[in-house]
Amino acid sequence: MSRPHALVSRFPEQRSGGRGARDAWRVSRRLGFTLALAFTLLEGCYTYVPFNAAMPAPGTQLELVLNDQGRVAVGERLGPEVASVDGTLVGITGPRYELHIAKVQYLDGTSSSWGGEGVELLQQHIKSVLERKFSKGRTVAAILAGVGAVSAFIITRNIIGNGTGEPPLKGGGGTNGQ
Repeated sequence: MSRPHALVSRFPEQRSGGRGARDAWRVSRRLGFTLALAFTLLEGCYTYVPFNAAMPAPGTQLELVLNDQGRVAVGERLGPEVASVDGTLVGITGPRYELHIAKVQYLDGTSSSWGGEGVELLQQHIKSVLERKFSKGRTVAAILAGVGAVSAFIITRNIIGNGTGEPPLKGGGGTNGQ
């Protein structure tokens, strides 16, 4: 006795129900890749430039590059060999910058993320003040890199397919001797 064609599948994962889990995994993987790419592109859109105004406004994103005295002064609170501190300016009171820290960069090139903890830094401990600014050039470069990466991913994975819903033919499509 034969079964109706609609109930029979050529692919075992469709019969066992395993395809739903595999599809969910693929969707979550693609979502993760997309989010990682988006965050990378957004981060690439900004650069730090020397601050030109007399006094930065509260809420300004700053990078404070420390001098040798500053590294020694913040060593116990922020760690040894701090090169710079990135964060949001809370305010300037006299000779003190009050900052909510987002990231600390070290002399060896490593960095650590912070959750907005407050710190006060004396102006005499700061070598330079840099402001985070939107960069059109970096944004264009990031977008082009992203488009290139996504294109390469699609091309190398045959994601678009051949439009028939069937797997691609193997063997080059010869005439089979007829």
